[in-house]
Amino acid sequence: MLPTDKADLLKDALSDQDVLNSIRLAVANNNKQILARQRAITNYKVKRGDSLSIIAKRFNTTTDKLKLLNGMKTANLRIGQTLKISGKNSYRAPTMIAKNSTSSGKKGKVNIKTYKVRQGDSYYSIAKRHGIDLKDLMNWNSSVRIADLKPGITLTIHL
Repeated sequence: MLPTDKADLLKDALSDQDVLNSIRLAVANNNKQILARQRAITNYKVKRGDSLSIIAKRFNTTTDKLKLLNGMKTANLRIGQTLKISGKNSYRAPTMIAKNSTSSGKKGKVNIKTYKVRQGDSYYSIAKRHGIDLKDLMNWNSSVRIADLKPGITLTIHL
């Protein structure tokens, strides 16, 4: 929808490489911003024992922000409910039982912890929950095959 008297101006502008490069740069920046906003939102599935305040603490945010982001009027949750979490907040892993307090590694002190597998856990979900690489988790626990990953099994995690 361009006025006919402006058509020649548009043709001239589109033939100018500087203008085209400027348009391409603006589009690329806009696409990056859209992608960043999409990545900034994470989904979290409510589990037994969760409360809005616990989830807020875990993701370093507030209950008010969670309620606003999810269009909630109250702090009531249902098991299995999916919440949107702003990705700008860092995830805090649940507390685990210490196996060894610390161990020296290349990058300084590494906390070695154990994690007891729960119902519904997979190597992927455990790695994601603790913010560690999936391959690392599987290497640290190479004696536990995927098929053997059942509730009650203890895994080693290096934090």
